[in-house]
Amino acid sequence: MKDTQKMGVPGSPWKMYVDPKQDVICYHNFKTEEKIFEYQMTDEKLMEISRSNYFGEAWYEADGVARLKKEEDWEVHTCLLCPLTRPLTYSPSNSLTHPLTSYSPTHLLTH
Repeated sequence: MKDTQKMGVPGSPWKMYVDPKQDVICYHNFKTEEKIFEYQMTDEKLMEISRSNYFGEAWYEADGVARLKKEEDWEVHTCLLCPLTRPLTYSPSNSLTHPLTSYSPTHLLTH
C-alpha cells in the first residue's frame, strides 16, 4: 500500500480497495487493521464506516483551514516585526524615511 490517501476519504482510517488475492472490494481500517470484504458487509458496519468517513473528512478540511490561517497569521506577524518589510513612511520634514535608518549595521546581519 504505497499511497493510502487516494484509496478513501482523507482523514478517515477506512480505505477501500480491491483485494488482489480475492478480487473483491475490501474495506480496511488502517488504525485497527480490521478488514471487511464486500460479502461480509453489514448495514451497521457500513454506517460506522460512513460516519468515520464523514467526521474524518470534516477534520481533514478543518485542519487544512487551520494550517492556512496559521501560515497567514505567521506571515503578517513576521512582516510587521521585521523592519526590512515595513513600508516607507513620511517624516515630519516631508522626506521619505525607512525604518532601517535608525538601526545599526549589526542589526542587518541578524536578519
